[in-house]
Formats: sequence, C-alpha cells, structure tokens
Amino acid sequence: RKERNGRKQEAKITKQKEIKKKVKVNKEVEKGKAKLLKEKEKEKKVKAVVRKVDKKMLAQRRLEERKQQQLILEEMKKPTEDMCLTDHQPLPEFSRIPGLFLPSRAFSDCLTVVEFLHSYGKVLGFDVTQ
Repeated sequence: RKERNGRKQEAKITKQKEIKKKVKVNKEVEKGKAKLLKEKEKEKKVKAVVRKVDKKMLAQRRLEERKQQQLILEEMKKPTEDMCLTDHQPLPEFSRIPGLFLPSRAFSDCLTVVEFLHSYGKVLGFDVTQ
C-alpha cells in the first residue's frame, strides 16, 4: 500500500513536472511570437517612414522641376533684342517696281491702307471682295 501511494505520488510529481515543462515551453514560444510581432511592427513603421520620406523627396523634386520649367518659360517669353541674336543675316537688296511713279514712302502708306481695309473692312461695313 505504501509503495502504491509512493508510486502514485511519483507519477503525480512527474506529470506536474511535465506540465510545468510544457507551460515553460509555451511561454517561451509566446515570447518568441511576441518578439516577432514587435519586429514586424518595427519594420512596418520603418517602411512607413521611408515611404513618407520618399514621397516628400519626390514632391520636392517635382516642385524644383516645375520651378526650373517656369524659369525657362519666363526666359523664353522675354523679348530678345535683335542685336543679341547670333544668327544675323544681311537684308536682301530689292529693286524698284517697274512703272511705279510714287515715292517709296507714299507706296508703303498705300499698302498700309489696303491692308487695313482688308483686315477691318467687314467691321467697317465695306465690301472686301471689290
């Protein structure tokens, strides 16, 4: 009887030890899982920060490009002095129109009037076809 009780107690003690070992192992596994989760969260945070920084850098780069393009457009819109151009070509020599008795200044004035009437004739009520 004493032996039987002793064996039962030993069996209980070994079962309790096994249960304690299993509990320890489970705790260690849980700790490992918690560490992995923390590491994953840290990685997510780092990736989020990197994405934000990349977005800011990209936005800054776009802004700089827009400013550069705006400067180029403003420079192109500025009037350029003829003397600043590099591709100068001499003006062609024109001969007088045969049979023209008007001085050159009077002839240019007549051409200006004709061009004016051609451009604004409809507005003024003239028949431009004649």
